[in-house]
Amino acid sequence: MTAAIPALRDNEYFKTLGTLVVGAFIKDVVSWAYAATKGGSELASNNAQIVRQQAEKEPL
Repeated sequence: MTAAIPALRDNEYFKTLGTLVVGAFIKDVVSWAYAATKGGSELASNNAQIVRQQAEKEPL
């Protein structure tokens, strides 16, 4: 946007607003990645427990 309107480069309000928007976006991405990873590890642990229980019940 600053390429289209060079005057925004010197506008402190625009810089502050841009920093807040970009910061919120980065925070959202990081929190989504954390939640996805945590959920994946819990799912893997639950699946491993189910496999162990099945292996104990049904010997080969």
